[in-house]
Amino acid sequence: MQNIFKMEQQLSIYILFIKYSKKRQVKVGAKGMIAIDAGSYLYVGSAKKSWEKRVGRHLASEKKLRWHIDYILAPQEAAVVEVMLNHDNYECSTAKHLSQLDGVNSLAKKIGSSDCQCHTHFFHLKDGFYLVKKALEKLAYKSVDIGQI
Repeated sequence: MQNIFKMEQQLSIYILFIKYSKKRQVKVGAKGMIAIDAGSYLYVGSAKKSWEKRVGRHLASEKKLRWHIDYILAPQEAAVVEVMLNHDNYECSTAKHLSQLDGVNSLAKKIGSSDCQCHTHFFHLKDGFYLVKKALEKLAYKSVDIGQI
């Protein structure tokens, strides 16, 4: 018999800080081709069970392409350079907050947000990571050591 007092799994929200070293056309599953310029990008994601396994999967160079972010990270021009994590916020509210910051632009509609009402969970950063990182720290996001994942 299942324990009715078992605690629910904690939802983890993670932000991938992604650098593209040069412009690339990327086929993102059924979404089709999107142009990704050299520069800085953010992806907002969530994990219901183990954020370490989910982020580790994103960092792996070889994997089955399943989610939008898998396609975005597949080209050799793409690199995850930092990860921030929070257990108290929600994926969609974080994406909405980020979308309202100066210099944060939607790159393509419904990337990472096919199961919600958000415009996107994937953003281009006009001025790099610094200001967005400071905004996320105010929301209690913390950097994690991706070398330990």
